[in-house]
Amino acid sequence: MKVIELDGAQNLVERSASDPTAGPGEVCIRVHTVGICGSDIEYYLHNRIGSFIPRGPLVLGHELSGEVVAAGSPPEPTPMSTAPGAGGHGVEVGSRVAIDPSMPCRVCDYCRSGRHNLCTNLKFIGTAATVPHLAGGFARYVVVPRANCFVIPDDVSWGEGACLEPVSVAVHAALRAGVVAGRRVLVSGGGTIGQFVALVARAFGAAVVAVSDPQQHRREFAVGQGADFGVDPTKPDDMARVRQQTGGFDLIFEASGAPPAVRANLEIVNRGGTIVQIGSIAANVELPMNLVMSKELTVVGSFRYADVYPVSMNLLASRRVDVRPLISATYRFADTPAAFALAAERGNAIKIQVEHDA
Repeated sequence: MKVIELDGAQNLVERSASDPTAGPGEVCIRVHTVGICGSDIEYYLHNRIGSFIPRGPLVLGHELSGEVVAAGSPPEPTPMSTAPGAGGHGVEVGSRVAIDPSMPCRVCDYCRSGRHNLCTNLKFIGTAATVPHLAGGFARYVVVPRANCFVIPDDVSWGEGACLEPVSVAVHAALRAGVVAGRRVLVSGGGTIGQFVALVARAFGAAVVAVSDPQQHRREFAVGQGADFGVDPTKPDDMARVRQQTGGFDLIFEASGAPPAVRANLEIVNRGGTIVQIGSIAANVELPMNLVMSKELTVVGSFRYADVYPVSMNLLASRRVDVRPLISATYRFADTPAAFALAAERGNAIKIQVEHDA
């Protein structure tokens, strides 16, 4: 099969590799569509993310949809595995599926308490965080556990299915916030994840949704998709105007990872408010932490997701979260380097995807 490997910063190489084989409890997926995530872009630009450095050529891609073409022997069924909507339910050869790229051990204390995203033995495809590295979706075939597959409804496209992973990031963040319905929400950062979070916040019943980003296109795009306000964080008067009109923000989703935004959010959020930190922060940040005490703020982290794929798929299938406008461009597999180059510009494109030839 053909794969696209990252072999050093900004060096994507098409190579041949052996077709993978599905073992017990696994299925082999013929990849149809794979999305380029912000973490993929970081690997592409710097050949690392923080302490995660590839130990050799790495096949990126963890946002993917495809068709089941082979299956290993099935695992023993459990009540969870046979529940409608659960991972693996109804999955058979020929099924159109979206993939959960995370593989927790299911036996550690974190897994047993339902916090699978914090598993200390977690495996994840398409990243250097797992050693040995597990190949991601920029390949013709990928093998994953059957339980990591979620059937895509007939009226949901391959591209929408490949968005199930970033939608799940947003859903998990909303659940970490506690209550979203009726609250005035600011999404700090209008990049890909910020746009998904804004859609999910609206679907979860937020009273007001504002998106803050220095780029005009991102602000306008968010408003076009249902946000009430686009805020330019470089203009204090703009933020002051929106806060006055809305009564301020009870809940802030920090999706930019930009140190100035992380600091400012502690000052912007209303007393008794909540901040959910989603964005990865590249450097240490000095924060006015006394505000956490004096304003009685709740500050929580949100890392990936845990068991939210059924909820995310329902949002996609019902189009209460309509991701179709977020898919800015789709490239052929052979043009993957061009797709990454466009995504790395971090310009007007929101979500770039790559599609295999039939």
